[in-house]
Amino acid sequence: MIERILLTLNEGNRNPVSLRDILVEDDPVLPILTLRITDKRVITMLHNLRNVRYVEPLDYWPAIASDDRSTSGCSPSTYALNASDYTTISPNAKLPWNFNNHSIPAAWSSSQGGGVTVGVIDGGISASQPLLGSDFNNGDSNVGRTVATSATLGTSAYTTCSHGNSMSGLAIGARNNTGASTGVAYKSNLKFIRACEDVILDKSSEKTAVKNALIAMGNDPAVRVISMSIGSPFSSSVLTDGVNYAYGLGKMIMAAAGTSFSWTSWWGVIYPAALTKCVAVTGVKENGSKCGSCHDGSQVDLTICMERSSNSSRNSLSLSPSGNSPSYIGGSSAATATAAGIAALVWSAKPSATRAQVLTCLTSTAQFANAPSGSKGYGNINAAAAVNCALAL
Repeated sequence: MIERILLTLNEGNRNPVSLRDILVEDDPVLPILTLRITDKRVITMLHNLRNVRYVEPLDYWPAIASDDRSTSGCSPSTYALNASDYTTISPNAKLPWNFNNHSIPAAWSSSQGGGVTVGVIDGGISASQPLLGSDFNNGDSNVGRTVATSATLGTSAYTTCSHGNSMSGLAIGARNNTGASTGVAYKSNLKFIRACEDVILDKSSEKTAVKNALIAMGNDPAVRVISMSIGSPFSSSVLTDGVNYAYGLGKMIMAAAGTSFSWTSWWGVIYPAALTKCVAVTGVKENGSKCGSCHDGSQVDLTICMERSSNSSRNSLSLSPSGNSPSYIGGSSAATATAAGIAALVWSAKPSATRAQVLTCLTSTAQFANAPSGSKGYGNINAAAAVNCALAL
């Protein structure tokens, strides 16, 4: 393949190019070559070969200026914390208001996520939040939990983008004694991989990095649930290959249906959530309508109540980039991380369960179990009922 590409590129070329000139990535696991090609003859030749699965533009030249790229979702909310949006629970943690809407505290009587590792793929985690670092085993979460961080984009998981920090805090944050908010599966382990700059996958490097993160998650036998509160409005075969790989190794992949401004929230479910091998999650208000910035559609599988009906700024609560005062975080991103935490509770309750059995417990006990909605799937998750379902397997 490479020889044929170089032969076509160098035909009539006085300055021959080498593989080093065009190779971006030769995936060591999946049959994917990423090449920098601007010659129409090569693209046509590849398109006509039967042993080429797909030829897909991963990005374009000239590249879009970095100033025009998104920074969506990276900045924490500055909305003042309302005392009615949490209650204090032992040993001195704040319980987000919406956890009660999903019977999460009731589920804790049987399962707290022990023995399960949740993988989070996102834009970065904060080095200034010890509850996701040196103090990961704080309070009731002091059970020998492990946290591992790495990056497939850049060299470090620690960045100024706090989105991944919030998602990790929601899914597995410690039930702490410092006054910070607790996560759902507060005895679960965390594997965090930075694979993007923000929540919108609009760079070729981000799509490739997310694919590589999915391969890494798939190859880690400890990871059972993967949470991805990131995505793109457009289909990507590279992302699909990554999802297929992790799914083939038994992972439950939960992905955000999409979050955007009100003038684009009419758009349907984004990728990779729209893929059948992902569990698509979106957020709803207390009154059941979708959250102000959330996407929904026929591919949605489950929902999480994460926004006050009267105030879209008061949504889920999670760990701040630093300090112990919780920050508001919303959209389908927060819904997905919360759902991933619940899935960890269910799997922890029955470690021998298959992925299909865990998903069945989530859907068969949810709000619309008997008559799924055309835009919200099985609706709101009931964590306690789902855990009890797993215990009965």
